[in-house]
Amino acid sequence: MTDFFMKHVLYFLCSLLICIVTVSGCDLFLSETESGQENTEGRDISSLGEDDDAAPSRVELLQGRMVVRLPENLQRQSGIETVLLEQTFRPSGLYAFAEVIDIQPLLKFRSGYNFIRSARKIAESEFLASSQEYERLRLLHGEASNISARQLQQAHARWLADSTRVQAHKQKLEDIRAESVQRWGHQIINAVINETDMFKKLRSGEAVLVLLTLTRNQHLAAETDTIYISRSGSNAHKQEAYYLSPASHTNRLLQGETYYFYTQAGELRTGMYLDAWIPSGQASAQGVSVPDSAIIWYVDKPWVYIKLDSRTFMRQPLQHYIEGNDDWFVKEGVKQGDQIVIKGGQMLLSEEFRWSIPDEDDNP
Repeated sequence: MTDFFMKHVLYFLCSLLICIVTVSGCDLFLSETESGQENTEGRDISSLGEDDDAAPSRVELLQGRMVVRLPENLQRQSGIETVLLEQTFRPSGLYAFAEVIDIQPLLKFRSGYNFIRSARKIAESEFLASSQEYERLRLLHGEASNISARQLQQAHARWLADSTRVQAHKQKLEDIRAESVQRWGHQIINAVINETDMFKKLRSGEAVLVLLTLTRNQHLAAETDTIYISRSGSNAHKQEAYYLSPASHTNRLLQGETYYFYTQAGELRTGMYLDAWIPSGQASAQGVSVPDSAIIWYVDKPWVYIKLDSRTFMRQPLQHYIEGNDDWFVKEGVKQGDQIVIKGGQMLLSEEFRWSIPDEDDNP
C-alpha cells in the first residue's frame, strides 16, 4: 500500500514538473516574439536591405529598346570614353586577305635543280667524249686495223653508260620541276629556273611573295594586275602588289580563289597577315570609321554602344561593315554624328544584362 502510494506521488510530482517547464518555455517564446515586433515597429522598413542589389535598376525600356542609364559621376569612375563618328569614304572593290609567304622552299628547289643540272652537263660532256671515241674506234675497226673487238665493246659500253646517265639526270630535272610546279605553278618555277629580275629581288630580300586569298563568293577579274595591301587596313599605309600567277592550293577555311603577287619588302616579314584591297573602278563607298576598341561581341554579332544623352547608352548592331585591324568601315548601323563608346562598352553590356537576371529571392 505504501509503495503504491509513493509511486502515485512520484508520478504526480513528475507531471507537475513537466507542466512548469512547458509554461516557462511558452512565456519565453512570447516574450521574444513581442520584443522582435517592437524592434521592427521602431525601424523604417524602407531601410531594410538597402544595398546595391536593392537599388533601382539602371536598365530601362526606351521606344522598344533597352537602354542603360548611368550618372555622370559613375561614368567617370567606370572609365567610360566616347568618340564622335565622322563620315569617311572607302574606294570600292573587293576586300580580301593576304599573307607574306616563305620562299625558303623555292630557294631549296633552285639549289637542288641547279645541282642536278650541273651534273647533267658533266654527264653530257662525258657522253659526247665517249660517243666520239666509240665512233672513232668503230671506223678503225672496220678498216681492219689493230683495234680489237674487245676495245670496241668497251668503248660502246662507256657510250651507253654515259647516255643512260644523261637521261637519268634529265628525268630527275623533269621530276623535281613537276613536283615544284604542283606547289608553286609554272610562272613562279620558270622565274626561279631562269632567274628573272623578280626572283632576284625575292632572293635578295628586296621584295616579298604574297598569297592573296579571296572568300568563297569572290572572283579576281582577268585584267587585274595590281592590288593594294596593308598591315593595318588603313589606306594611308597601303602599298602596291603585282600579279604573278594563280596559286594551286586554297585556304581550308575560306575555300576561295588564291593568287600570288609580289611587292616591295619594306617592313613586311614572312608570316605576316595583311589586308588586301582589289580596286574595281567603281565609285567610292560612303560610311564611318569605327575604332576596333568600340566593338562588343554578343551572340556572334558585332555591336557598339551609342551615347544618346548625358547618361543614356543604347546598344546598336553593326551592318554592312568591313573589318580592319585598327578600325572598321561601317556602312549601316551607325552614322556620322553618333557618339559611340570606345572604352567601357563591356561594362555597359554587363550592366545591361545584370539587371535582366532575376534575383534568387524573387523566385516563388
